[in-house]
Amino acid sequence: MLTSFDSHRAGELATPDEWVTLGDRVTANEQVTADERSAPEQLAACARAIPTFSPTVSPRSIAGFASGFTTEFASGFTTEFASGFTSGFAPGFASGFTPEPPPPSPIERLWPYLEPQVVVQRDPAEIAIAPLPVYSQAMLANAYFFGHPRWSKKYLNEAHRGKAFCDRWHQALRRLNANPFELGVGWNDKVVVDLGCGPGNLFAALGGQPATLIGVDISYGALRRAQQVGYLALLADAHHLPLRSEIADVVVANALLHHCDDMARVLSEAACLVKPGGYLITDLDPQRSAWHRQGWGLWLEQCHWLTHWPTLPGLNSPLEEQAWRIATEIHNRQPGVGLEAELYRRVLEPFGFEVQLYPHNHQVGAEIFLGERGRSLPQTRLSQHLSGLDPEGPEAAQSIMCVAHKHR
Repeated sequence: MLTSFDSHRAGELATPDEWVTLGDRVTANEQVTADERSAPEQLAACARAIPTFSPTVSPRSIAGFASGFTTEFASGFTTEFASGFTSGFAPGFASGFTPEPPPPSPIERLWPYLEPQVVVQRDPAEIAIAPLPVYSQAMLANAYFFGHPRWSKKYLNEAHRGKAFCDRWHQALRRLNANPFELGVGWNDKVVVDLGCGPGNLFAALGGQPATLIGVDISYGALRRAQQVGYLALLADAHHLPLRSEIADVVVANALLHHCDDMARVLSEAACLVKPGGYLITDLDPQRSAWHRQGWGLWLEQCHWLTHWPTLPGLNSPLEEQAWRIATEIHNRQPGVGLEAELYRRVLEPFGFEVQLYPHNHQVGAEIFLGERGRSLPQTRLSQHLSGLDPEGPEAAQSIMCVAHKHR
């Protein structure tokens, strides 16, 4: 069900004119049959709806339609027009000419994927806004940080755009192709749901041509940017998704889980969206064991955070930006916090997924699928060593990429 999103009408049901015919430049009164209007009147209505109705129409032709056409148009037409137009054109007027309907709006394209009982508000910017059962401090922090005009733009332009990141994701998505050697992005012509899409980093980095690309996020400002990248925008809580089950060929969640209050709940919500035979792919959530620090390793890590926060005057200084960003990462605020590999198996296997996990450091690309984990930065390796953790072991890998295939 759809509602308007106006300050004075919030919560009211939208009328068909507000969503079915949104963008249609022909009014209901102009869609009449040939018996109700003469041919000149019909052409005039069409000309009002489509100003460039014909490249041969002169500037005074539109006014001439309603008064019997201009001299060059109304001298009797050609023989074909005088006899009722050509055989291919005349039936349209005889039965009541109706212009081609406009393409569906973004929300109309999103509509088939929403749960039928869900009431969403229609924003003037064509963002579907779902009910939010709860609104936690973490949700507030994410909505603010990723919706901030400057920080959101910076995040879109700089985060998750490197070659290693793109190579890793391209290789993961290639599993969607029937032919593993097929060129192009694996999600081409597929229905894709990007949970925690933010301002649109993943699609901006990878490109491609999904059949449908739905971006879900809690931040209105981020979704405005994601729309410009190419997403159908849905403002919703990842813990309570308003989408139908089994709608997506692939669900992606890049750097999402550690921003959410209940990681297991969000992972299970994502699993419900995947069609049998589809994939759920996540990446860049911190592995708990890799960030466990103690002793001198903890001290070194804390010194790194202090030097990572330069202070400059002004309201939007890097210090404030970093503080808000850390506030969004509720499972990455302190050493020893993150997720464990067992979480993926415990949540996804009951849904019928085959779960493959690839621990890796952030500087490695598609090589993770060959067993490579890459090397972390020197200061990270040193702090791990001082904490009694082998920097070369799988438990020291900074993140885990999960590629889960749903068999049933």
